[in-house]
Amino acid sequence: MRFKQHLSTAVFLGFLAGFYFLLFGCAAYLVSSSYPSSSACDRLFVFKLQLFANIPLFVIIGIIVAVLLSLLPRRFGFSEGRGGIIHLLLFSGLSVYLQFKLFSESYMVSGLPPVLKILIYPSAAVAVILFLSLPYFLTRRTLAKEDSENRLLALEGILAGLLLLMIILGLVKPTASWSALSRRTGEGGNILLITVDTLRDDHLSYRGYFRKTSPNIDAVASEGVVFENAYTAVPRTFPSLCSFLTGKYAHRHGARNNFHHALPDFNLTLPEILKQESFITGAVVTNAGLQARRKINQGFDYYLETGHQNSQAQKVPALRLLDFLRLSYPLRSFWDDQAGRTRAEALKFLQRNRDKKFFLWVHFIDPHMDYNPPPTFAGFFDRDYSGRYESHFHYGKVGAERMIFDCPLSPGEIQHAISLHDGEILHTDNEIGKLLSKLKEWELFKNSLIIFSADHGESLGEHGYFFAHGDLIYNPCMHIPLLIRFPGGAVRKRISTPVSSVDLMPTILDFLGVEPPEELDGVSLLPIIFGGAEPRRAIFGESGISIFSSSNPRMKMEIEPQRPLAILPEEWFPLWEEVFNDARFRMMVEGDWKLIYTPDGGSGSFELYDLASDPAEETNLYEEEAEIAERMRGRLMNWVKGDTLRNIEAISYDREMISNLQSIGYLR
Repeated sequence: MRFKQHLSTAVFLGFLAGFYFLLFGCAAYLVSSSYPSSSACDRLFVFKLQLFANIPLFVIIGIIVAVLLSLLPRRFGFSEGRGGIIHLLLFSGLSVYLQFKLFSESYMVSGLPPVLKILIYPSAAVAVILFLSLPYFLTRRTLAKEDSENRLLALEGILAGLLLLMIILGLVKPTASWSALSRRTGEGGNILLITVDTLRDDHLSYRGYFRKTSPNIDAVASEGVVFENAYTAVPRTFPSLCSFLTGKYAHRHGARNNFHHALPDFNLTLPEILKQESFITGAVVTNAGLQARRKINQGFDYYLETGHQNSQAQKVPALRLLDFLRLSYPLRSFWDDQAGRTRAEALKFLQRNRDKKFFLWVHFIDPHMDYNPPPTFAGFFDRDYSGRYESHFHYGKVGAERMIFDCPLSPGEIQHAISLHDGEILHTDNEIGKLLSKLKEWELFKNSLIIFSADHGESLGEHGYFFAHGDLIYNPCMHIPLLIRFPGGAVRKRISTPVSSVDLMPTILDFLGVEPPEELDGVSLLPIIFGGAEPRRAIFGESGISIFSSSNPRMKMEIEPQRPLAILPEEWFPLWEEVFNDARFRMMVEGDWKLIYTPDGGSGSFELYDLASDPAEETNLYEEEAEIAERMRGRLMNWVKGDTLRNIEAISYDREMISNLQSIGYLR
């Protein structure tokens, strides 16, 4: 069998296999929980990814197979008929394996009754084989009447037509990612809020970090106000960002659970107030926990979730095969570039509303676990490393629980993982730079209020807590960046006074001359910025839901092991949450002093740190500084006593959402 015949047969079967998994992947997406809430852009992204990953990969496999078979010695050569059957068997076997692999990792399949589970695997195998063999034999029979050359020309024509169809589909662009607005408002007074997931303040170069991770953020810092001691209210994404938008601590806005809570309707959010002030309000967010159905979209004219695109991409059969083979490939940078997609969607909103007064919130997730920067940034800070985590760090077979609390990695591997995390920061900074460059090009930058911050930090081994956040409340998780660039860069200074994420909302409203809602926990920072006064004020915070409470050596209350989130929350959630609320770590920062309270079922235990001389929080001065400790203890415990809000609205998660949360390390 000549090479050209091998090639035509193998490439044709490659197209068929790729097309099968294209149909399978799109069908799985259509029946998933992500589809109803996704935008036109998200849907087109998933379809294009299935198209441009599956078909090209299987065609490439076909080319490789054709080359290998044609190189076999003549005594192993295949006749024309046998050669086609060999190709068919190879692609059928590979396709069946991939199908079974996808089923074995699917929550939808795992939730089926046992009888259906038994039937689905052989049924899928039969479907794959029929899908490949029927078109192959029909095409072969139809073209058999022609001579060999004409048959090959016809087959090549079919392949060329399919390739042209791919190119046409690739040029299709979404038309309804952001709808045009008819409502026009006054010019100027724009507000851009940029938050980055899992970003430590001390890993930004403008804060003195030894790596140049943030040149574009540094430029904003040079033209604005830098708060050197800003703290998140909770080191978990959802409750933390709800505090940003409500000006309240988590136990007062009610959305303190990172997984099950929705933001209660009794909260008046920042975008709701800004809408009343004639702002167009938009949000582009990337995190599986920031679903609109959790009501964090209150007050937004447009709320676009892009976080599920990455989880959908991980289910593309072709990409899973390459991951299994541990191969890097150009498409990875396409579907792993979450920051690039987030920036692109934010620019669409800005382009459509550049002549209006807008408030835009953009949330990037890239520094979050997994640490998987695009190839350009993967080895940027540690080019000499060679090993299993060369371009992608994840919990993997070690398991999240062991990696977090009993990390088995070597010092070199730990440092390389940190370098990949820094690579994610640099990549995000690069996309933020592109976003700000467009603002300047459209003449929106100069007169906009630009705020930059993070939902929480990330512990990278401090206090025996590796590559995680939420369980503990030491500064690697609680200390966040906070920059405010006023229009024209009018105010440039550094402020060391401790401030909180709850201060953001009242500060923005004060800048606009809008009366803030009553009973906020946050205060406007404008008096500190413009008046120079730095009053002594207490900042509070609490830990998030502990994912692995039984393995956390610092937790002193016994917590019932986490139940599967697929169970309806009304069956168990209130009782479990009540126990955990009492077990949360709490903290208070006043000046240079930080007090941590650890409940133990009794009077609890305390840690007191002098952050000025001990920023790593290694020396507990609770006994030595008894006077300071007693004063702060009284204030902190009064704050803890105010934690009385219960029976908050909960939502249940389906298996698809559990899978998405697992993809970013939130669940086992």
